[in-house]
Amino acid sequence: MKELEKGGRWRAELVGYYVESVALLEGMDCSPSFLGIKILSEKRGEAKIYPGHKFYPILIESEKLHGKKIFLNFTYSPKTILGVFNGENDICIEGYPPTIRESYLIVEGIVDNILPGNPTKLYLILGKEWVDEDNLRPLSRATGLLVESLIELSRIGIGDKKERLKAYSFFLERLGKVTGDSKIFEGLSEAERRARENGRLN
Repeated sequence: MKELEKGGRWRAELVGYYVESVALLEGMDCSPSFLGIKILSEKRGEAKIYPGHKFYPILIESEKLHGKKIFLNFTYSPKTILGVFNGENDICIEGYPPTIRESYLIVEGIVDNILPGNPTKLYLILGKEWVDEDNLRPLSRATGLLVESLIELSRIGIGDKKERLKAYSFFLERLGKVTGDSKIFEGLSEAERRARENGRLN
């Protein structure tokens, strides 16, 4: 991957918007988690951490998170996205920066401020980027909808369960309209099964 000191075009284009990433926290073993980032400016972002998020226990002692680096990974691969949700242990690739399989873009976010609440808000300084220039292409709508579906599935136990299930069904319906890839839906069925086993959908 090629390192970019000042960041690429995507920051200017996405100011004011949310992007969903697969995040890895500096100093943790391979334990990726979905993390939404609102791009406030080309140099700053805001993330929301809900109870149940993999990073949440560290927030209990918030001083441990100040100055920490969170590496925001972006991938085109439905298989990798499903693997993150299912907790598969071969998602990460050794080296620096911390990387998930088939990432095409990694952005360094340094925790600058923490605003307690539900959800807790993290304010990030957006630093270096690493780009796989041989793999750049538009993010497919199917991949984006898959991420949205899994995020809703992962949050079924947070807030109004009926509304979460309604949102999950909405994204599944849209996903069905844009893709005929049976493997994606097989993967989602497996994710649902595991969620039920973990008590999320009971």
